[in-house]
Amino acid sequence: MEAAIMEHPLWAGATDDEFDSSMEGLEKYIMTKLFSRTFAISPEDVKIDQEISEKIHLLQSFLRPEHLDIPPFLQNEASWLLAEKELQKINAFRAPREKLHCIMSCCRIINNLLLNASMSENHVLGGADDFLPVLIYVTIKARSPW
Repeated sequence: MEAAIMEHPLWAGATDDEFDSSMEGLEKYIMTKLFSRTFAISPEDVKIDQEISEKIHLLQSFLRPEHLDIPPFLQNEASWLLAEKELQKINAFRAPREKLHCIMSCCRIINNLLLNASMSENHVLGGADDFLPVLIYVTIKARSPW
């Protein structure tokens, strides 16, 4: 579709930003219209989603930061709650870009937490070694019911 739209005379003077914005809008429109036909449409998909949800719920009931070797100075419930809320928004959106935006916002919050903790604690962080356990913890805690 992109090629056909680009070749159309109405788009001859469009800038790259205008074109990208239009393609994003088209993707959002198409995914909104096709959502019920593309996600969890088969009973098998629904069953698998439910099973995963139940397993995450079990993890959620006993998982503690120490289980993922998250050091005490990175344990910030307020930041984690903000990151969880960003992930919980994901089901409100239908377009892939909007879902990805929720994930990126969650990661930014975690990254800011790591940056602030390293500055206040004068501690050099290990990059992914510190980021990934927090992301896993937040993802499990952010589980929303399906």
